[in-house]
Amino acid sequence: MLSAVIVGKNNGVPGDGFYQLASNLDHLDQDPESMSEDEKINFWENELKKVYETFSK
Repeated sequence: MLSAVIVGKNNGVPGDGFYQLASNLDHLDQDPESMSEDEKINFWENELKKVYETFSK
């Protein structure tokens, strides 16, 4: 998800809309509302790595 690179200027992490989009695109196995902050950060970091891997080629 290319949107993983978009983060809040104050906290440096994506907003709730990122996780809702991921859910709508079936990238998440669970409802974002039920995810802990650690689970959200782990998901985001993995998506960010995928973006960097894809676009660094």
